Amino acid sequence: MKLRKKRIVDEINANIRMMFVYAVNDEYVAGFSLKPINEIQIYFAYLVVREDMRNQGIGSLLIDYAVTYAKQNKYKEISLKVDVDNINAKRLYERKGFIPSQKNDEKILMIREL
Repeated sequence: MKLRKKRIVDEINANIRMMFVYAVNDEYVAGFSLKPINEIQIYFAYLVVREDMRNQGIGSLLIDYAVTYAKQNKYKEISLKVDVDNINAKRLYERKGFIPSQKNDEKILMIREL
C-alpha cells in the first residue's frame, strides 16, 4: 500500500494525476482522482466517500463532476476499474453510463463514451 501511495503522490507532484476533494463544512468527506491516459481517454480512480457520508448521493455527484470535467477538456471517453466483487460500485457505474469492457479475476475495466 505504501508504494501505491508514493506513486500517487509522485504522479500528483508531476502533474500526471489530479486529485479532487469534496468537503462539507470545511471537512474532507470524499474524493477521487483523474489521470489522462492520452488525448482521447481519461482514467477515473480512487473514488472514496467517508463511511458515515455514504448513501447520500455524494459518489454520484463526484462521478458526474468527473464526466463534466472530461467533456469540458475534450476527452472522448472516461474509464475506470472496479473490483469484481464490488457489486454496488459496479451498479452505480453502470447507472452512470459506464459499460464493462474487459474483465479478469480481480477487476472489471469499464468505459463511458462522452
